[in-house]
Order: sequence, then C-alpha cells, then structure tokens
Amino acid sequence: MGYSAFTDNQIQGDKAVRQELWQKVKDNDEYLYYAIAAMQAGGTKMMVVLNPFLENDLNVDQIPDSWTRYLYPGGTGQYATISDSKIYCFAHPGGAGNGGGYLTSDYIEMSSFWGVLKNLGFVLWSTVAGIKNQVIVEFYSNNKVYISSNTIYDSVANPTARQSFIATIGTIPDYARYIKIKLVGGESSVDVAGTTYFTGISVNPSTEMTTEMIVSATIAEGYTANTVWIDVNSVVIPLPIFGLVNIGFEAEIRTTDVSATASQRFRIGSVYSNENSTVSVSYMSNYYKIENIYIASSSITLIQQLMRAAGSAFNVYGKKSIPKTNIKYII
Repeated sequence: MGYSAFTDNQIQGDKAVRQELWQKVKDNDEYLYYAIAAMQAGGTKMMVVLNPFLENDLNVDQIPDSWTRYLYPGGTGQYATISDSKIYCFAHPGGAGNGGGYLTSDYIEMSSFWGVLKNLGFVLWSTVAGIKNQVIVEFYSNNKVYISSNTIYDSVANPTARQSFIATIGTIPDYARYIKIKLVGGESSVDVAGTTYFTGISVNPSTEMTTEMIVSATIAEGYTANTVWIDVNSVVIPLPIFGLVNIGFEAEIRTTDVSATASQRFRIGSVYSNENSTVSVSYMSNYYKIENIYIASSSITLIQQLMRAAGSAFNVYGKKSIPKTNIKYII
C-alpha cells in the first residue's frame, strides 16, 4: 500500500463525503506514519526503504505495505512467524514452470542519499539450497521510466540458515533518479521446491558514516578436547537499534600441551570471526572481528568456538574475560 494522491474532484465543496474518501485518508495517514518512523529510526535521510523488514501489512492482504507482489504459477507469498517476528516468505511448490514469487519496493529517490549509491544489504535464507533466488536493483528516470537493472544476487546455492548479505549495486546509469528493489524467491526457471525468507533490506551510500559504542560482555571459561570446531559458552549482547554493524573484541586461549595447537574463533549465527591459534599453556590474548552483520533484533548472541589439533589427548581452554566490546554501526 503506497501513498495515493487526492483528485480535485474528490475534494469539491459540493460533493458528498463518501466512504472511499475516508478510506484514502486513513490509508495515506498510515503510510506517512510508517514512512516518517522509518526515517527517524535511521537518524538521517538515508533510511529511505519503506517497510524494510516487510513486517507492516495494515490491510492484512499478505503483501507488505509499500511493496507490490507477483506470484509465479503455483507459488504462494505470505508471512511466517519465527521467534515472535513476522518474516515474509515465498514458497515454490515444485514442478516445471512453477515458482514462488517476488516483491518490488516503491520508488526510492536517489537524491535523498548522501553520496553515491554503492551497496544493498539484505537478509535471506531458504529451506533448500538449490532453489533459485535473486535480488535485483532497477533504475528509473526522473519521470519514473524504466532504464535498466542490475542483478546483485543470483544463486542456486543459498544459505539454509539466516544470513546477512551486502552486495555491490554496480554501475548506475548517469540519468537514473529512482531505484526499485526486487526480491525474488523461488524463481520459476529452476524446478526445485522450497521456501525462501527475506527481511532487513537497507540501502547504503558509498561514503560510509559510522557511530561507535562500547558495551560490556564476557564469556566464561570453557574447554574442549574436540578436534573439530564446537560451541563452548556464549553471551547475549543487547543492542539499542537495528542496523549493519562490525564487532571487535579481545579473547584468550591456551592449551594444556605445548606440543599441540589450540584454536579459537567466534560466531554470530552463521557469520564467523577470524581464527587464532596458540601452543602456549598460559592464556594468550588475541583480537577478533565479525564484520558486516545486519542486526534485525534487540540483541545478538556471541558464541565462542574452540578446537584442538588431532594427536595426543589434551584440552583447549578459552574465555572472553575482557569486557570491552566495540560495536560500530555502519550507517
């Protein structure tokens, strides 16, 4: 549901007030409410993707407000509830010529961005990897005439767990003034049944501005004798706002056998930090980074992973006893 302008005929003084006029007033009021809320949430004019989490559906038609929907033959598009959040999804039933569908955003005015458009952030995952998903950016002229498009995500090897992406928008036509974003789940040229989920759509300028905050978070000491990566203790970190973030922190690792190597890394969901190793029996401190995580909830869970080298039995110990954790929002 987008904004619908009033016609001169609808506001003539001698016209009776009809239900359709009040309906338009109500729909426009709700549209503008969410548009203003979206901009205020971002703190700048750069939060211009209306209904970026696809959750608002005021007329309950199973189509996110400020987006339009197309369904392929046999396809369905609807909301699913995952961890108390509404997530939009397309289901491909299988069968030649069938598919899921796609959502297309309202026009996004490029003049509202500070700098040149560079990246698009989104969250996507499917129930089966082999389903075909796409994310497409369409370019339009000042008169909203279609110019061309860039397919920035096109895959039949999709994640089967929630994953954040940042894709380069690519070459922009010189005379483009608007863009639209198209989210394709279960494209019909590939006959693979499954469901694809989308959320967290954000457009980022190439001239990044950042805001940083320091939070306190520790992970208790834990150990393992596993020779493959295994989760060993975690911490939940509350965050005040949604957005794209980089996370940096120090943690410690040691081994109980100087002839064997202990390794440590961290993850948030399926996104992993850098890895560090040691043969020291005393704790060694290392710096870890997890970058380009799109946060779409009020907290994140930071999970420690440990692993020992194959060979004689020994334990790997790890912890995050230094509370300081740097959170950098990329606006």
